[in-house]
Amino acid sequence: MTVAPHKWFFQAYDIGGLVVREGGHLERTFGSRRPEYYRGGAGSATAAAGDQPTPDAGHETEAGRLDFYKLGFEGTRRWRALKLWMSWKHLGTEGLGRLVAANVDLAAHLARRCAEATDFEALPATPELSVVCFRHLPGGRDGALELPPGALDAHQDRLQAALEASGEGWLSTTRLRGATYLRAGIVNYLATEDDIDYLLEVLRYLAGRSDPPG
Repeated sequence: MTVAPHKWFFQAYDIGGLVVREGGHLERTFGSRRPEYYRGGAGSATAAAGDQPTPDAGHETEAGRLDFYKLGFEGTRRWRALKLWMSWKHLGTEGLGRLVAANVDLAAHLARRCAEATDFEALPATPELSVVCFRHLPGGRDGALELPPGALDAHQDRLQAALEASGEGWLSTTRLRGATYLRAGIVNYLATEDDIDYLLEVLRYLAGRSDPPG
């Protein structure tokens, strides 16, 4: 299972992780890369003998030190985990959980606002995570149905570009059920419901300034 703490644990890029059930799989995969300049020092007796790692032997050398190069592609790496460790120590598991839950609540707020409006629609109607796909419907739901094929999709693309150019926010676009949607991934622990409401107002304003779809 891969994890990306730089997204939902609010860490600066880059940091990522791979969680495996049996750590020995990593060592069997990557630990066989033993160039001559890796020989010597802690654990050199095992390396020189050419022994293969055993499934559950763990990853410590004879000196009790982790040989991280045996667990991935990189031979030398930055201390990426430090920032996550510091955040976890400061906030605790419950603190991080509250921040994540707040993002999910904001996604639900965005979906509700779209459901209440006549000029937006969202999928899913009740988000389980912090991602909401939604689109602007010029002329309301009835007006959107009268647009020629492809016009509504092009309208979302123009809105995304206009929002990015405005500097007021950033959304991506994606394809969902054969249609183009704006995609909001809420991973900012400082975001509020007012920010969500403001985003929709900005999109309405930008839609009013753009060429009518069709």
